[in-house]
Amino acid sequence: MMKRVMVLAGALALAACGNGTGEGDSASAAPAPSATPAPVPTELVGTYGAQGADGRPWTTALAADGTYRNTVGGELTESGTWTRSGASICFTPMPVAEQAQAQTCQTLLNVNDDGSLVVRDAGGQETIAPRLADQPQQ
Repeated sequence: MMKRVMVLAGALALAACGNGTGEGDSASAAPAPSATPAPVPTELVGTYGAQGADGRPWTTALAADGTYRNTVGGELTESGTWTRSGASICFTPMPVAEQAQAQTCQTLLNVNDDGSLVVRDAGGQETIAPRLADQPQQ
């Protein structure tokens, strides 16, 4: 799905968020949402993107306030909040027509020297999300 290219984006994506396979530490449970979001890691704040398989450019902008915006071809396709816990980067989209949207998570494998992110989605697909020159949030 194009709006999830980055997830990452990400994009900025992941098995560590609980893929229903029963793997991992069975004693750990997903944390309950808190009224105060956890601080986001500043090293990931920025804009990532590239050209998609369909030839249209995509971006995922991760903001310091814990929000994100995905665009495809310059059009906003999704926005919401993002968090990082260990190697998991999780994206929770804003509700659409008052319907909650599913959270998606990816595993952050590496932050390259050029700032690009290497992530793996829950299906095992690895993606490199190139970091773009930071752009102001709209």
